[in-house]
Amino acid sequence: MTQITVDQKACRGCELCVDECPTKVFEYDKENHVPIVAKKDECIACLTCYYLCPSTAISLEDTEISKEFYRDLSVRDKMKKFLLAQDPYVGQELTVENYEQALKDIFVRLQAMSDVYQHIAGKSLPALGTSAGQAMARHFPSIKPISGIEDALKALQQELNPAWIFTYDLTDSALQINVEDCFVRESCRFLGRPLGENLCILFGGYMMGYLYARVSQRFKILNVSSGDSCAYEIKIFPPTG
Repeated sequence: MTQITVDQKACRGCELCVDECPTKVFEYDKENHVPIVAKKDECIACLTCYYLCPSTAISLEDTEISKEFYRDLSVRDKMKKFLLAQDPYVGQELTVENYEQALKDIFVRLQAMSDVYQHIAGKSLPALGTSAGQAMARHFPSIKPISGIEDALKALQQELNPAWIFTYDLTDSALQINVEDCFVRESCRFLGRPLGENLCILFGGYMMGYLYARVSQRFKILNVSSGDSCAYEIKIFPPTG
């Protein structure tokens, strides 16, 4: 467990640590004009307080400094608890109209984003999606080590459910992904856009990038069929090295 120490002689009482700690570990002692460590068990070792303190009055011990603390499931649970506590809308009844408006906002932004990316990247749009998938793979919390393509696919099923629900058929050299429920398809239909356009292309590249980052093998989409259900036919290249 992280041990947090505040040097009260060095502290200038600016309250930055109190204000910026994402899990509210600190409370401010108004009488002595210094922060105190009130909830040390809530610390996620993000080092925000350590780096923000203008007086370098905060020291941390027994912590593993990591840029990927957000992948730790225990950290994610603490953050979720904090965010729910801070949300003024928690406990309020949401209407169907609220959900529909939220979906509309998301769909419009997703489609606009993909159109802008296509205008900028042109024929490199799939590669842009691949780069995004590789980056995102590093952010997914790892419940257990990924030891192969099937493990990577199962992790993807878990992470993207219920926005993207799929089954798969896997051999040594080929993969077919059969998409049942899909937020991209729903977005296209909601806005009257045909399937297979920019957002679909981006997400296909995203999948390939995710799989490559997880298992260090190359994948190539050979064919995509779109409709009430969609299917990706994918070639798997042999491992290199």
